[in-house]
Amino acid sequence: MKAKLIYFSKIGVTLGLLAYFLTKVNLRDSYVAIKAADPKLFLFAIVITVISWYLAAIRWSAVLGLMQTQASASQLFRINLIGTFYSMVLPGGKLAGDAMSAHRFTKYQSQGGYSKKYFLSVVMDRFFGMLGIFIFLGFYLLARRSGVSALGRQEWLVGLITVTLAGLGLLAIFSNTLDLLMLWVTKLPIRALQKLREPIRDGLQKIRQKKSKLWGLLGITGVSMFFSILSVYIVNLAVGLNASFEIIAFAYSLSTIFIVIPITLAGIGLREGTIVYILTKVGFETPKSVALAFLGIGLLFIFAATGGLLELMGIIRLGGKNHDSHNQIQA
Repeated sequence: MKAKLIYFSKIGVTLGLLAYFLTKVNLRDSYVAIKAADPKLFLFAIVITVISWYLAAIRWSAVLGLMQTQASASQLFRINLIGTFYSMVLPGGKLAGDAMSAHRFTKYQSQGGYSKKYFLSVVMDRFFGMLGIFIFLGFYLLARRSGVSALGRQEWLVGLITVTLAGLGLLAIFSNTLDLLMLWVTKLPIRALQKLREPIRDGLQKIRQKKSKLWGLLGITGVSMFFSILSVYIVNLAVGLNASFEIIAFAYSLSTIFIVIPITLAGIGLREGTIVYILTKVGFETPKSVALAFLGIGLLFIFAATGGLLELMGIIRLGGKNHDSHNQIQA
């Protein structure tokens, strides 16, 4: 009951944010900008996004390798698509989607049941992804590159938090200095943090055993980030916004951090609001900024729908046998 309440609350917050967002823009002009978008560039953006996601799957495969488990990147790419679908339809959102990703991995490996070991690899994979974002933003804000002024008086605070978290993240993966602090944080009365206590602790212990390979994981993260940003940049060109690559990189990275806040479905509303806010603050047209944001939602739905289709095909292929209901995994 509580999970359903949380789920419908997220739907309400998502719709509320989008409704508020839409009242602040000219819908007609935004629709015209979306309609005028170059379809070839949008299709190219989809291809680039596939490359980005595949690179993320390679990173997950490398994390599993550190845990003495093998899995192909193509298999993990498919599982990530299914996880994206579940992150949008399950009450637990992103956490539930990640849990389902790990669960599906155990099914495809014919090991049966839900395995904490594979959820552990998902947690560590997402950890590296967010760490890459924080490291990039930290350097970007310190260098005071284009778009930073959009943060106004909060620029120094956002910069301080970002640099601090990037430093703590690096310290966490290369040493055990922060283990006691992380243990204390995960004891806070926040259910999601409590669930992550053991996976984070166990995951960090395992990956620290092969520190020489950690820089490689960060390198893969950086390349994957580049292609993610490139896909948004191409959509920006498709709608005729023509913002620079570094402005898009800044807006995208900042919005990615905000979608971690679990108050909407898959971060919808938070991500779009952040991107439009940054772009309009530095002088770009609102209608085209909105068009970029909503085509971004379109990309997300395309990949989520693909994941749902793959899951449906799996259910049909197995005839429903030994295929657990998604209700068994709710965060």
